[in-house]
Amino acid sequence: MSRPLPPQQSILMPRGHNVRALITVLAIMAFLAALALLFSRATSRLSGDWQAQLSNSATVQISLAPLSAENDFETQMDQAAESLQSILGSEAKVTVVQQSQSRELIRPWIGNLELPESLTLPGLITIETAENSNTPNAVLLETQLQQNGIVASVDDHSRWTDQIRGTARLLVFGGTSLLILLLVAGISVNLFATRSAMAAQRSIISVLAQVGATDGFISRLFVGQAGRRSASGAGVGLIIAWALWAVMSLFSSVPELFWSGLGEALNDTLWLFGLWALFVLVCAVAAGLATKRALIRERKRA
Repeated sequence: MSRPLPPQQSILMPRGHNVRALITVLAIMAFLAALALLFSRATSRLSGDWQAQLSNSATVQISLAPLSAENDFETQMDQAAESLQSILGSEAKVTVVQQSQSRELIRPWIGNLELPESLTLPGLITIETAENSNTPNAVLLETQLQQNGIVASVDDHSRWTDQIRGTARLLVFGGTSLLILLLVAGISVNLFATRSAMAAQRSIISVLAQVGATDGFISRLFVGQAGRRSASGAGVGLIIAWALWAVMSLFSSVPELFWSGLGEALNDTLWLFGLWALFVLVCAVAAGLATKRALIRERKRA
């Protein structure tokens, strides 16, 4: 009774050539690629949150009239707040910033310099609108306040929003570029490893060719070998990156940059799984192409 033929992957040397070093290198590349992906997604989320907050808020600077007992700071600011509330409607939240808070806001610029109590800073009012509504046009709001006898300067935070959006795009572009470079490096490593494996197993390839094995059959052997190695290396690297990101999410002093809930963790985990599949695919395809090219060259020489 004849024995069953061994599986195709056992035809090649099971341990291959320097397989441990190759898997280690692939794990390091996958680890760095995973961190680049997670950083890009975190940056995009953080930028979106900041833009949403800024797009639903504005700051109004009120030019106060000379203060007097009848027309003090609180009286003028209350009048300005009531005027803003009547213009924006009840859905908007209008908050007067007290003088003590205004002094704290400018402290980073003046340091420990103590301003005299008689110095009255311009009045500030913050506006927060509903999430689905847009901040009122700054010029239009200034005109409406002026019609009510209030001189004001409105900052709708559009300049800050544009800067945050531009910075986030640069960071995401940098992370994506790094991710692409690491994938290219993974392809290069697999090309080198495949050529080395073919050189080390030249006798096996020769025997397969003599018994009638096609180039496609031989290349599939190396594709499977490269796929299994890249799956192992990338899997280890991605698991380590996931665990590191989870630990940083628990203990980081900047929780907004990491996972703040189960939904974000699950979405990023799916992205990492997709990265793992892409890593395995490109490494296997690279090995297949390298094998076919090498076999074609060998046949031409023969």
